Amino acid sequence: MDTHDTIVAVATPVGVGGIGIIKISGSLCRAIAENIFCRKGNAASQALRPHHLHFGWIVDPATRETIDEVLLAYMPGPASYTREDVVEIQCHSGYYVLERILGTVLSRKGVRLAEPGEFTRRAYINGRINLTQVEAIFDLVNARTGLALRQANDQLGGALSKAIFALKETAVELLTHIESGIDFPEEDMEVLSSADVLTRLRGLHVEMDQLLSTYEEGRIFREGIKATIIGRPNVGKSSLLNALLEEERAIVSHVPGTTRDTIEEDINVCGIPVTFVDTAGLHNRAVVDSIEEKGFQRTRAKASTADLVLFVVDKSTAFTDGDVVIFQEFREKKMVIVLNKSDLPSGLNEERLPREFQDHRRVSISAKYHQGIDELKETIQTAVLRHDGSSSMPAFLNRLRHKVSLEKARAGISQAIRSLENGASVEFAAFDLRCVLDNLGEVVGETTTDDILDNIFSSFCIGK
Repeated sequence: MDTHDTIVAVATPVGVGGIGIIKISGSLCRAIAENIFCRKGNAASQALRPHHLHFGWIVDPATRETIDEVLLAYMPGPASYTREDVVEIQCHSGYYVLERILGTVLSRKGVRLAEPGEFTRRAYINGRINLTQVEAIFDLVNARTGLALRQANDQLGGALSKAIFALKETAVELLTHIESGIDFPEEDMEVLSSADVLTRLRGLHVEMDQLLSTYEEGRIFREGIKATIIGRPNVGKSSLLNALLEEERAIVSHVPGTTRDTIEEDINVCGIPVTFVDTAGLHNRAVVDSIEEKGFQRTRAKASTADLVLFVVDKSTAFTDGDVVIFQEFREKKMVIVLNKSDLPSGLNEERLPREFQDHRRVSISAKYHQGIDELKETIQTAVLRHDGSSSMPAFLNRLRHKVSLEKARAGISQAIRSLENGASVEFAAFDLRCVLDNLGEVVGETTTDDILDNIFSSFCIGK
C-alpha cells in the first residue's frame, strides 16, 4: 500500500437513494476537484474555499458532459479526517451516477481506488487517532443499541487509550527511576529501594487487574449476548420467546414437544443486544424418537455455549425431578430462573426450592399475558452487567486483542514482582518493565504488527 497516492472511494452504501458521497484524499485532490467541478460565476469564483460547501456540477473533462448536480467540500490537511487534503462530493445516489463520477476521478493520473479502511488507516498513520479509536469508529458504525453507541463514542473520545497511557506513564516513571539509579549512581537523584519498587509494581498490578475486569462487560456492550431458553416440555418456553419479541414468532401448543428445532431472534434488552434461542424441551423419559433426540442435542449445544441460560419452570405445578435434572446439568452456567404461568394458581412453594435455586435470580412471569416481562428484561441486564449506562462508566476493554495484550503486560509486572520478592536486583525489574511498555503499546497501536493492522482495517468498508 502506497500512502503517498491520492485515493478515492464511494463512502456511502451502494444503492439508489437521495445522497451518495465520494471521498478523495491526497495531495492531488484539490487539482482533481477543480478540473471536474464547475459552477456558475466568473473564473475567480471557481477557486475552492476551504471548509465551505460549493454548489455546482461534476463535468467529464474529456467530453464536457454534465454528470450530476452536486455539493462539494474541500478540507485541506491537517484539518481533515485523514490529515491530508480531502475533497468530498455529495451527489445523487444512483449506481450509474456514482460509477460515472468515480470513473472520472480515477481517470486522472496518480489516483487509485482506496483499499478497505484506507481512509481511516491514513488517519491512524498520520497520528490523528490511535488504534483503539480506529476500532471505536468501526463499533460506532455497527452499534446496535444505545449503550453500544455510548461505549463506542467514549472510546472514540479516548477513554480506553487514556487509561492505557496512564498505565504507561506509571511504568515509564518507575523505569526511569530504576535506570537512573543504575546508570548514574553518583548523581543527586531519587533512588528507589527494592521495597519501593515492589510497592509501586504491586499498585500497577492492581490497576491492570481493574482494567482487565472490564473486558467481559465491554465485550457484551459491543457484541451482545446469547440467551438460551431451556426447560421441560410445555412449560412455556416458546410463549416466553413470543412475549420477549412481542410477536408470534414460535408456534405455541398445549401438546408437549411442539418445538423440535432451535429458533433464534435478536432484540434490544435494556441496551444489550440479545440473541434469544428457543429450544426443544428436555425430559428424562427413557423412550425418545430420533428427531426428538436431535432436538435434545441442539438444546444442549446451544445452552453450553450461551452467555446466559433462562431456565423456565412451570409455577402452576409442583417442582419435578425433571426440573432438578435440567438444573443440575446447567447449574454452572450464568442462569436466571423464570417461574412461568403466574396467572394460574400456584403449585410451587418457592421457599421449598432446592438450596441451589435460592442462589440464582428468579422472576415470576406470565408469558401468556405478558406479565413480568419488563422485570425479566431488567433481571437479564443485571445478571450480565454491572453498569446500566445511567451513570458515568469506566474505560472498557471490548476486544480480545486488548485483553491479550494487557494480560501480557500484567504477566510482566507479576514476573518483576516475583523477581524482587526472591531477592533479585532491580535490573531484572527494569527488563520486565520494558516488555510491559511494549505490551501496553500494542493496545493503542504503538508497537503493533502489520498483520494485526491489516486484519483490523480489512473489516472496514472501502469508503471508510
